[in-house]
Amino acid sequence: METQSESSSQEPFETHCVIELSTKCNADFVEWMIQRIQSPKSQGGAELLVRSVRDVNTNQYAFLHICAPTYRLLMIAEWLELMKPDMQDNEALREFTVKTLSRFVPEGGYPGDLFDYAEKARMVYFEIHELRAKDDETDRFYKTDKIRFSVGQSIITKIQRKDLINQIFSLHEKEVLKLLSKDWISLSFSKKQPLDRIRAYFGEHISIYFAFLGYYTEMLVPATILGFSMFFLQWFSAGSLQSTAAFAIFNVLWATFFFERWKRYCNRLSYKWGVLNKTNQELELPRAQFKGSMGKNPVTGQPEPVYSVVQRNIWIGLVSAPVVTLCLFLTLYILGTYLHTQLRLSEEYLKNPTIMLFFGKFAPSAVYTICINIFRSVYKYIATWLTDKENHRLQTSYEFHLIWKLLLFNFINSFSSLFYIAFWLQDLDLLRSHLAAQLITNQILDQFPETLMPYAKVQYEKWRLKRELRNEQKKRTARGENVDPNFEALRDQATIESELPEYLGTFDDYLELFLQFGYCFLFSSAFPIAALFALINNVIEIRGDGFKLCNIMQRPFARPANSIGPWQLAFELMGFAAVTTNLALIYVSPPVHEYFSHASDGQLIMAFVVIEHLLIFAKLGMTVIIPTVPRDVAIAMAKTEYDMKLAVKERRAQESRKEIEAQIQAKRWSRRAVRGDPRQGASPSTRSLPTSPQDDVTFVRSIN
Repeated sequence: METQSESSSQEPFETHCVIELSTKCNADFVEWMIQRIQSPKSQGGAELLVRSVRDVNTNQYAFLHICAPTYRLLMIAEWLELMKPDMQDNEALREFTVKTLSRFVPEGGYPGDLFDYAEKARMVYFEIHELRAKDDETDRFYKTDKIRFSVGQSIITKIQRKDLINQIFSLHEKEVLKLLSKDWISLSFSKKQPLDRIRAYFGEHISIYFAFLGYYTEMLVPATILGFSMFFLQWFSAGSLQSTAAFAIFNVLWATFFFERWKRYCNRLSYKWGVLNKTNQELELPRAQFKGSMGKNPVTGQPEPVYSVVQRNIWIGLVSAPVVTLCLFLTLYILGTYLHTQLRLSEEYLKNPTIMLFFGKFAPSAVYTICINIFRSVYKYIATWLTDKENHRLQTSYEFHLIWKLLLFNFINSFSSLFYIAFWLQDLDLLRSHLAAQLITNQILDQFPETLMPYAKVQYEKWRLKRELRNEQKKRTARGENVDPNFEALRDQATIESELPEYLGTFDDYLELFLQFGYCFLFSSAFPIAALFALINNVIEIRGDGFKLCNIMQRPFARPANSIGPWQLAFELMGFAAVTTNLALIYVSPPVHEYFSHASDGQLIMAFVVIEHLLIFAKLGMTVIIPTVPRDVAIAMAKTEYDMKLAVKERRAQESRKEIEAQIQAKRWSRRAVRGDPRQGASPSTRSLPTSPQDDVTFVRSIN
């Protein structure tokens, strides 16, 4: 590939964002895009720097490298209301403004160092999506590229929908990544995760996930110790009904304590990172796939597509909900058929133990595994298609609806067989073995396809691309081309990283933890040692997921986040379900009926309901008692809000005083002109304000 410089700047060019162009793009269209990106803001451009890269064989534009000069970064940061440490106030977080730049940059410091690379990439990504079509551009490329813009429509969003852009991504920082990997993916288990550095490199939405994973892993330690003790009691048949009930109650209350403590920890991190109060979803960019008639954002006033909420709700109610329900019932039907067949073959084998029946009784499990895996893939496609058709404006809303569709399916698929064994067959030994098999098998199988196979494929692709780039380098040298060596390295890096798999988000990672949490605590009284396997898996998972992000995936754009989103509700609902399932397990166990042989079934059920309600009230009581925002964070937030309000009041007071003084001066001057004051020819800038209190009072009354 050959490089063409499209703009120059006194600052060194640092690629903040890379656009990989489709082969469908013609040269005129790409040059128009470059011109729009480079144009001043006053002319509707983004005022960014662009360098283009052409393919050496076809001479077509292949990549656009985009960089933001420092002054643009400062202006975008103010627009996005980024929070930065105030150097003049003990580094307390304040909303950044260009006017107060001196408060955020130390004396002699460089303003560009105020932002890390992840923030720069996020700001550039935001700015190029804010490019809007003008009046004279609506039909400019309709004949050649079949693109018809609406006035005010996001240009990049439209181009993405037309598949003229393959992808937009940011580059890894090799040296920074090497140091981060050394401290993060280390085999030393005593090291804590460098969450601040993870956040600075990948953004809050990823650092929040790893914070949750690490906190959950630490909280598993007491559950593991108690579960290990309980396991030995059960192993030696010394476990009493009282100890089993106490262990189940401990797990239920532990889960509540964990979630409430997590909220506090998460809020502390969010405040530290300046995103605790960033909940203005109306300021979020619309999805590239969002379609609708052109309208205006009710908050920003910017032109953008609008879509009727009524239409979306009709689709959800009449199409999405019935289809998802049908799929869930089909899952239960497949499961019921499998269990019925499996039990029938097992009974026949006990009556007539032949070789044919011995191998035949394993057939239903194999067929069920194949069927459910196929159906899982089909259902994921259906759920994604349904959510796409719902046409959600924001990525957060889209993910919320997709998560719940997939979550319901995975919950039924993973736990319905356990409920059947526990409460229909009431075979606790079979439940224990089935639960252990599912938990351990899933954890082992998830690691190989998630990390090892993609890593091997990526390493091969890197080797192949580096060989091709060396050949291109020889061709350029033979032609005597002079290329900036720094940009040449960036160009080659972008070419290699464009082939890396895109990071699709944290859904699969959260889902894995959600299912693991269910295996550990829904039936904890039956398999108390489950927390140990979860602890071991999570210690490996932290390093595995970190390795995947650092060595396999493209670097995702930073996204602000202050919680784990809808997963918080999903985990809490699982905690409430654990109350019922654990008490029900104790109720159906033979020791209970032996111990309370004098009590009737009605009395036992009544006792079960009373204890269940008491535990639920205890859970709710803990959520009320434990504040979700730590006191020091609440005080700091209140102080910041007070300082901001005070600054606004002082600024308004100064502006009001200047306006009143100007109006008083103008009024006084007009009076002198009427009286023929000899000083009326003097320059207004050299005149003094009238000092007569009576005149000022009269004037203020007149303007009021």
